Amino acid sequence: MSLFDRIKPYLYYRTARHVRVDIWQVGLTNRILQTGIIVAFIATVITSNSWAASERPLGVVNAWEDGGRYGFAPTLNRSSEYYSYCASPEHNYVYSSNYEYIMPECRNLQPEEIVTKGIGSISFTTSIIETYEYSWECGNQSAATRAKEASC
Repeated sequence: MSLFDRIKPYLYYRTARHVRVDIWQVGLTNRILQTGIIVAFIATVITSNSWAASERPLGVVNAWEDGGRYGFAPTLNRSSEYYSYCASPEHNYVYSSNYEYIMPECRNLQPEEIVTKGIGSISFTTSIIETYEYSWECGNQSAATRAKEASC
């Protein structure tokens, strides 16, 4: 029995419909092409070092808000009764006529409203101070305008 007769059974192959192709030349071509594809793939992976993912450190921050161990959103969305300073007259503070911190109101906010991501930084809003400005038409002395002015 020759060497060719020993490897000849390995040169036959089956298609998806399980048709056996008994032409050994077609089987040999199939195996050569399969081996060539595998060798080309392995050679490309080894020579280009694409098997090793590499990333050059740039020295910048790529931070983001994360739920962390205890969760960020549940902390933000606690009820106002949980915190002693929510709507409490004990925490009133008047710095000037333009800065009055009277009975601070607590609101439920989403993490997207609290976290600001900048270039190389991340910041968390800890206090929001709103300012209201009221205005009326110059010279308008109607009764409605006077009532609005009086309510301020």
